[in-house]
Amino acid sequence: MTDLITCNDLYVIYYKGCGAMIRLSTRDTSADDFGEIQRRFCAESRRRDVSERFCYAAMDCIRPENWLGGVPMRWELAGPDGASYVLYRFPHHTDAEIGAAESKIRRDRDVVRLRVEVIDREQDVSAYLAPAGVWPDAASQ
Repeated sequence: MTDLITCNDLYVIYYKGCGAMIRLSTRDTSADDFGEIQRRFCAESRRRDVSERFCYAAMDCIRPENWLGGVPMRWELAGPDGASYVLYRFPHHTDAEIGAAESKIRRDRDVVRLRVEVIDREQDVSAYLAPAGVWPDAASQ
C-alpha cells in the first residue's frame, strides 16, 4: 500500500458503482487522452445500464496528501456550512478502516456530505489510448 500513497500518478475513475484505480503519467498524457479514458470507461460501465445515452465517468487524481489513515479521499467546498468528502474504498480496505476514516472526517471537519466510492480493481488503460500521435479520427480521414 505504501507505493500507492507515494504515487503521484494514481487516479480513480468511477461511474454508477463501477470503479477502478489507474496509473497515468500526467507528463505523458494529453487532455484528449483523459477524455478518451473517461469515455471508454463509461462505455464499458454502461453495458450494465444501456438506458443512458450519454454519461460522464468521474476521474480524480489521488495525491499523497489526500490519504487519511491509509484511505484515499478527496474533498471540495460545498458552501458556507462545510465541505463534501469522498472516501475511496480499495479492495484491501476493511470496514474498520473505512469507519475510522469516516469518524475522523466527521470529528475533525465541517461535513456537508460524505460518501464512499468502491474502487474494486486496478485497470490498465493503455488499451484505451491510441499510439502516440495517432488518433482514430485523424487516421480515418
